[in-house]
Amino acid sequence: MNPYLKNVKRIEFSVTHRCRSQCAHCSLGADRVAGELPPGAAVAALEAAASLSALESVLTIGGEPLLCVPTVCAVHQRAEALGIPRRQLVTSGCFTHDKALREHTADQLEVSGVNEILLSVDAFHTEYLPLAEQYSFARALCQAGLGSVTALHPAWIKGPGSGDPYDVKTSACLSRFEPLHLPVGEGNRVFPGGNARIYLSDYFQRTPLDTGFQCGTAPCTGRLDAPTALAVDPDGSVRVCGFTIGNLHQKPMAEILKGYNPMGRPLMRALLERGLSGLTAAAREAGIEVSAGDYFSPCELCRAVAHQLK
Repeated sequence: MNPYLKNVKRIEFSVTHRCRSQCAHCSLGADRVAGELPPGAAVAALEAAASLSALESVLTIGGEPLLCVPTVCAVHQRAEALGIPRRQLVTSGCFTHDKALREHTADQLEVSGVNEILLSVDAFHTEYLPLAEQYSFARALCQAGLGSVTALHPAWIKGPGSGDPYDVKTSACLSRFEPLHLPVGEGNRVFPGGNARIYLSDYFQRTPLDTGFQCGTAPCTGRLDAPTALAVDPDGSVRVCGFTIGNLHQKPMAEILKGYNPMGRPLMRALLERGLSGLTAAAREAGIEVSAGDYFSPCELCRAVAHQLK
């Protein structure tokens, strides 16, 4: 086992970045990549990761992942066979105008092994996607026997009960689903990345970045030398946090994971040893110009550097 990867418990598959929406809060924004993960490549990557670490969860996400139903189903079927206990799907439910196809897809998911479906319902999605279609898919999931594993998954500016116009509209959207008796999960808070950085910038305060910031101290992150999650993008890129460490179209997942050594990568090493100031200095030495004043958070700056390395 690669000692740097001994703590990995989760793998996330962005099966496609295609989507019918252009949500103002989308974290992808212009950083979408072309391509779709084929079922075979995704399953092989899952198997390799599972052989190196005791995975506890797998996630399929997008874009809109249900534009690639075969890959989503293949991942969850294999995850169930491997004994991975938590098998999640995040979807808007808007992947077709065809009612029969929505119902057929719900039936496919029912036998796929997915055991947690998070339906993205909020003010941002309804600016571009019909709430009636989302409701129709939620109803199809319930009819397929998946109601007990489906929850509404809203994005909030401040949170439920706030007077923010987006949050008020989100609460109204969620109320439309009450006849289905689906639980409302915690969802997530919009953060200043992707489209939100452009269209919702007034909601975020730009403050001087802490140059002493250390890798792994931000919420929902881990150190690059002890990550808890891996990610695979539609173009086959394999990532640890924001850093690409290989590509499935160039090397098998097993080789990528076996060869992972953050201390052998100058920018990763600089971040681990010297924090944010070390990363910015190493980036400049590598010809990557970044200005801390342009970013809302250390993580955003780090992702910008990693994106230019890709």
